Amino acid sequence: MKSYLNVFIMKMIIIAVLCFVVLFGTFKLGTNFPVLISYRNDGFDLNDLRAQMDIEILRKYWLIPPSVNIEPNMNDHDFSQVGQSKVVDKILNGKTNGIYIECGASDGHISNTEYFENYRNWIGLLVEPTPEFEGILKHDRNAWLLNACIGINQQIQQSIIQLGPMNWGWSGLQDAILPRNIKKAKENKTSKIIVQCFPFSTILKALNWTTIDYFSLDVEGAEEAILETIPFDDVHIRVFTIEFSGSGSKQEDAFKLDRMRQFFTQRNYTEWGVLGKDGSFPLGLDVVFHKL
Repeated sequence: MKSYLNVFIMKMIIIAVLCFVVLFGTFKLGTNFPVLISYRNDGFDLNDLRAQMDIEILRKYWLIPPSVNIEPNMNDHDFSQVGQSKVVDKILNGKTNGIYIECGASDGHISNTEYFENYRNWIGLLVEPTPEFEGILKHDRNAWLLNACIGINQQIQQSIIQLGPMNWGWSGLQDAILPRNIKKAKENKTSKIIVQCFPFSTILKALNWTTIDYFSLDVEGAEEAILETIPFDDVHIRVFTIEFSGSGSKQEDAFKLDRMRQFFTQRNYTEWGVLGKDGSFPLGLDVVFHKL
């Protein structure tokens, strides 16, 4: 009886602390993070409660709603890096009122998704954990904004990002960054920052999205790790464009592309092809998969 009472008291203390965090926590963009408590210990069946607290923290402190001052840039029909927008639009037959996620959104100007906002009335989520996020804020996109990263596991945690030269889009998670980018970071003497990371599943639940029409994934090395965290049983993602090149080694890029092909084949996706073949990227830059 005494043991049961002790466990009950401990649970109540943990619940009280979590409620305090959600109700009274403070957050300032890019500097102070909400206190995130890990209590997934054997003997405490509180994972469901903790998951809901994670969702509320994400909604309250991190997700920024779409801009209300939207002035679409109608001067160009494709804002993407190597024509991703046109290909995805063709695959989806010009679908309107869709939903996208762009992970690795940089400053929001060279964008694989802006076309769909301007011409197809889509809404989405732009994810960018680095200081380039400030450019997105100034760009007035019709999207939810997240100045954090999609994590490479199922835990909310803080991770280290190695910054690339500003506006080059070469920043990446220290645990997965491409060798080429490490070299560039050393040459340019760039710094490292600590960023908040959220699991993909937590982000989806915070936004109440179960269907994503287009997911653009370009995170300079962590693409495969992020793909492994996607709960495909809970969300239908129609089209992916994923950067696979850039390691500095044609052989390594080929291995990565083969692994991605196996990954998506196992999940009944069809490969459309690769984009961006040129002298710098002989195998291509992005690969496109779809399951309509």
